[in-house]
Amino acid sequence: MTSHAATATEMRDATRLGDPDTIIGVLERVGHTPSDPDLEGIVIDLLWTTSTPVIRNAAAIALADMRSPTAPESLVRLIRSATTKGARGTLLYALEELEASVDLDLIVDLLINDNSEVQAEGLRSIQGGRITYANSQDVRRETSRLRKAITEHTDRDRISNMREAIHLLEALAA
Repeated sequence: MTSHAATATEMRDATRLGDPDTIIGVLERVGHTPSDPDLEGIVIDLLWTTSTPVIRNAAAIALADMRSPTAPESLVRLIRSATTKGARGTLLYALEELEASVDLDLIVDLLINDNSEVQAEGLRSIQGGRITYANSQDVRRETSRLRKAITEHTDRDRISNMREAIHLLEALAA
C-alpha cells in the first residue's frame, strides 16, 4: 500500500483532533508532499506548540523530508530551549538531513550536558563540518571548555565523545 501525500487541510484537521497517532500518521506522509508553504507553516507551528516529544520529533523529520528551507532556524531555537533537554537527538538529526550548520558553542554545550544520543548527533555535526564559528580562536575556546568538562565528568562514553570532539576541533584550529 502506497501512502498519498499529506495536505495542509489534513494536517490542520489532525492537529485540531489532537490525537497523537493521527497527527504522527499525517506527519509521516508529509515527505511525499510537493513543496507547500502552507503545510510547512503548519508543521513548524506544531513543532513549537506540541508538548509531546514524539510529535515534535515526527514534525522535525517531516520538515527534513520536505527539505524545508525555513526549518533550520526553528530547529536550532528549539535545541537551545530548555524544554527540549533530553529530547534533542532527532532535532539534530533533522538538521543533519537538511545539511544545516549549528553554532559550535551549542554543539559543545550539548556534548557537555546532554544525553548520549544528542552527544552522538553533535559529534556527527563536527565530523560532517556542519558547524559555524567566527575564527580559530572560537574553536580553541570551545576546545578548552571541552577539556575542562572532561575533568568534571566520570561517564566514560561522554568523556570519549568529548575527546573525539577535541581531536576534530584541534584539526580545524590548526
